[in-house]
Formats: sequence, structure tokens, C-alpha cells
Amino acid sequence: RMLSEGRTLVLVSHRESDLTRFCKRGLLLDHGRLVVDGTLDEALSAYQDGS
Repeated sequence: RMLSEGRTLVLVSHRESDLTRFCKRGLLLDHGRLVVDGTLDEALSAYQDGS
């Protein structure tokens, strides 16, 4: 419903199941520095690779 209304939800989680259930895009931060701003798959891959 939120998506169809043009709303945005910011979800912060380390649980991949939560992220894949609710998110299409992902941001990866490292000590406050933006590392990835892209698809959820891109952000998860970078996180798993330790980037």
C-alpha cells in the first residue's frame, strides 16, 4: 500500500529475510560512509563480500 501511495519507508536491519521481504533498494554504510546505493542485491553482495 505504501508503495502505491508513493511513500518511503526506511528499514535498518542486519536480517536478510527482513530486507528481501520489504526492500527493493539498498544502501550500505561503513562507519557513516556510503559504500553502495543501488539494488538490494548489490548492497547485500557488497555486505557479504565485506566491502
